[in-house]
Amino acid sequence: MKILTLVTQPYPDITGGSIIKLLGETKYLTKYGHQVHLVSSRGGNPELHIKEAKDYSSLKRVGLPYVPLGKSKHIFLLFKMMLWGIVNLSYFICAFIYSLWIIKDIDVISIKGIHSDGLCGVLLKKLFKKRLVYEHAGGFNIKRKKLFKHMNRGKFLTRLGLWFNTFTEKIVYKNCDAIMTQDNLENYYRELGFEGTYHVVPNGRDPETYYPRDASETKKEYNIKGKVVLFVGRLVPVKNIDKIIESFHSLNGNYSLVIVGDGDLREELHKVAQEMKGSKDVHFVGTQKDVTQFYNLADILVIASDYEGFPGVLIEAMGCGKVVVAAPVGVIPKVIIDNVNGFLLPKDWTNHDLTKCMFKGLNALESIKLKSKRTFDNNYSWDIVIQKFIKIYQG
Repeated sequence: MKILTLVTQPYPDITGGSIIKLLGETKYLTKYGHQVHLVSSRGGNPELHIKEAKDYSSLKRVGLPYVPLGKSKHIFLLFKMMLWGIVNLSYFICAFIYSLWIIKDIDVISIKGIHSDGLCGVLLKKLFKKRLVYEHAGGFNIKRKKLFKHMNRGKFLTRLGLWFNTFTEKIVYKNCDAIMTQDNLENYYRELGFEGTYHVVPNGRDPETYYPRDASETKKEYNIKGKVVLFVGRLVPVKNIDKIIESFHSLNGNYSLVIVGDGDLREELHKVAQEMKGSKDVHFVGTQKDVTQFYNLADILVIASDYEGFPGVLIEAMGCGKVVVAAPVGVIPKVIIDNVNGFLLPKDWTNHDLTKCMFKGLNALESIKLKSKRTFDNNYSWDIVIQKFIKIYQG
């Protein structure tokens, strides 16, 4: 089977979970005998894993360098929106022209977005009668969009952006033969005109990357002592890292907290850690190219977010055989069975609840760690997940 994958984000810019997921998907489709023609925009960090990407696919980077909207105000946001529109238009035109050279041999078109990549896919489907499949990599962002709309009611640029987003969604969904998401959001897509087949397909991770191994050298390098509580992710308010630090300092014992990642709250969180009493170690190690070494030196991973979709860190840690302590948000309660393969916080949890769960995780039975690893192997390894992709692509 020959697959044309259209994605606006630069590939393989390994700075986001959706691109890591796409790298794994492309690798394992190739492993099982299928050919992937991947068309992404320019920009990002092309030097990252570029060799691996070329090994797994026919990669073409087209158009102007990608410009994420990010956070801006007033005239700067308007300027960025205009620039973003120009970049997306350049991707649409260049991706369409490039696709014309290979479209006759393509069996299915896979789109990862609803803007220039999605609209390009719709046009190719209409002209060449190809199967069109949309994969939505998240799940939580639909609820977040509604919240965002409520919080920003009356702002012209917000209303314009949401109108345009809904307009393109209707065009794309109406023309899709199948849609894949990580959580059951079927009603949302049906309301916007989708009439094809709907599939819930979980996130996947590479078992050749995420597996148990010795990390004693890394632990020694960073002078990390005792049992380890780990956080991996962006340092932003929604992740509740301040609560993780505060709850960690309520533990009694020889423990260390390791925080992997970077973000706007880095300095503020440093101050929170310094102000807490006690001798426990909090290590801020920044963004890491190889996160697996930190999963493997940890005893537990903590996810305390206000909302999530299907967090990749959840199954990455489970692939390394680690116990996960998590808030019951997004699809997490469908992955973790409390006291069986991990630990779930109460719905309206407090710092005291988090400290108790951390303690249980740090002293978990070996059977819970084994079940965590088995959950990954049986459900979230790419060897398992890719078979569902193949069936959907084949129709």
